[in-house]
Amino acid sequence: MISFAAASHSQQTALLIFWLFTLLGQEVLFLVRCDRLGFLRCLPDILLLLLGIVCLASLNDLHFMGKMAYFAFLADTALVFIWIAGILILCGCCCGMVYEYMLYHKIPTRRSIKESFDDMPSAICFFNENGLPVLCNKLMYNLAYALTGRDLQSEAEISAALADPSPGNGVERLEQAADIYRFPDGRIWSFSRKTVPCRNKVYTQIMAIDVKELYEKTRELEANNEELARMSEKMGMLIKNISAIAREEEVLAMKMRVHDDIGRSVIASRRFLLNNGSMEDVAPVIDLWYNAVSLLKHDNDTPPDEDALSQLISRAKGIGIEIIINGQLPQNKEAAYLLITAMRECATNAVRHADADVLQVTVSCNAKAAEAVITNNGNQPAEEISEGGGLTSLRRRIERAGGQMLLQSTPRFALTVTVPLKEELL
Repeated sequence: MISFAAASHSQQTALLIFWLFTLLGQEVLFLVRCDRLGFLRCLPDILLLLLGIVCLASLNDLHFMGKMAYFAFLADTALVFIWIAGILILCGCCCGMVYEYMLYHKIPTRRSIKESFDDMPSAICFFNENGLPVLCNKLMYNLAYALTGRDLQSEAEISAALADPSPGNGVERLEQAADIYRFPDGRIWSFSRKTVPCRNKVYTQIMAIDVKELYEKTRELEANNEELARMSEKMGMLIKNISAIAREEEVLAMKMRVHDDIGRSVIASRRFLLNNGSMEDVAPVIDLWYNAVSLLKHDNDTPPDEDALSQLISRAKGIGIEIIINGQLPQNKEAAYLLITAMRECATNAVRHADADVLQVTVSCNAKAAEAVITNNGNQPAEEISEGGGLTSLRRRIERAGGQMLLQSTPRFALTVTVPLKEELL
């Protein structure tokens, strides 16, 4: 076999370069393991690296090797064995690097832990029993600098700054109990503190969470709750008044009905006396007075088989006026009832003041409202009509339901009533 000393210059140079790269790889492996395991646990790697350095230096200087008896055997060693030794070391180095690469992605190291801490969206810092920071991410350093105006030094320093933020730093404490602060950049942080036992030691953890969105939503919710409370109070007052409003509506309706029934009875009696009616004609007049008196006793409920319009037409004939309706009343019961109420008032007034015997009613409806135009064939008003108790009550009721009432005196009497078509009318 050819020894290293007998090898050509190119063979020796190639071997030296190969060993140089092998030792560089071994050095990198040593540094990686030292960072993960510590210096003492990497002593085999140190010894192997030193041995390789000595061998490389010896092979590079054959004259020096020949003078030193301890390294003289390397010069006479077969070239193939030197290559084999270098290849074995290089393979071990490559396997070690692959193993360390796999561990780097599975086992957390100091560097990976620190990088993970720095990437956290929350600020966090751990302090030892002496109050000194042992692990802190960049975000906490930035918050501490904003609070104190300098780098984080101790737990006592940041605790004092949180207890009494300096106005000059632009940090505002929003809530005392929850330790919530607004920082100069507009972000809102909630700080918390707790103790963490680990390996017979106790560490203090200070953590800050960005709660800007949650804080603003909470304030908005509180404002909405206050508005709802005010609305609930107003609604309560309205509910208390509902019974009073209902009683007023019932009293108003009763007054209008009494007014109409007694008015019809008076008109029928007047017509009977003026026409010298016979005993056969007195029966309808007596029925009208009976119904009016019974109404005052609350005994005059509408029969279940007679609707309001039929009742109005029947009673109008009793006082000598015929009601002619062009069009259809709306399906909405409340709107139809208001129009019928207006017809009743106009029928009584037409007989009493205009000596009419025909009442014309034109009804039109659309998707939003119903309108009735009421006229009569009686005498034209001699002057502007002034609203009395019946018309005033009618106007109040129609306007309360959201409708309108227009009274026309010239050239002839006309009453136009417009009511909205809603599901419910007050």
